[in-house]
Amino acid sequence: MLKHQHSTDGKERTIRELERIRLARRHSWPLLGYPLVLMLVAAWWSATSLDAKLRSLVNAAAFSVIEFTFYAMTVEMPNGDILLRPFDPRCRKGHTTVHQFICNVIYTPILLDVYVDAVPYWPLRVLLFPLNIWLLELVQGYVLIYLHGYNPAWTYYGKDAYFHGNIKLSYWPFWIALGGAVELAYPVEVASTQWAARLIF
Repeated sequence: MLKHQHSTDGKERTIRELERIRLARRHSWPLLGYPLVLMLVAAWWSATSLDAKLRSLVNAAAFSVIEFTFYAMTVEMPNGDILLRPFDPRCRKGHTTVHQFICNVIYTPILLDVYVDAVPYWPLRVLLFPLNIWLLELVQGYVLIYLHGYNPAWTYYGKDAYFHGNIKLSYWPFWIALGGAVELAYPVEVASTQWAARLIF
């Protein structure tokens, strides 16, 4: 029991110190940050159809639920490894952010619609989905770092975390599983959002 407590305390000190260093980089938005965000929002608004916008909102909300649940079902080890341990008392608190939601709303057309068009075979889409997610994390992560000085939405730790903690290579099984779920849900989403768009107009 004492050994377990010592290990837990060591983890907390490590993560707390890393978080302190990360938050120390925080700054107010740079001057060019405002036009950058306006351009991204304008591009999303003008370049996507109504049904694609609806899919963006639905999928951003769905990922917020997935992220919150994933946090609540996993244990973060002192070395930064993440273990799937539902109901373990060491599990992290559920967590998601509005930053993540907004970024996902804007990026979802690339993550899904562009990706499906670019990769025509579903088995290949599932296998390559980790690359799709890592690209999302790099783009979103560095935009957030530019705006805030750090990534307020997520940060990975451990020896397999790269690019300022924006991606974590050992997450590839989770991303493949997510890719499989997307393959099942995407046709239904397309049909549903197209139907909803016709109702609106």
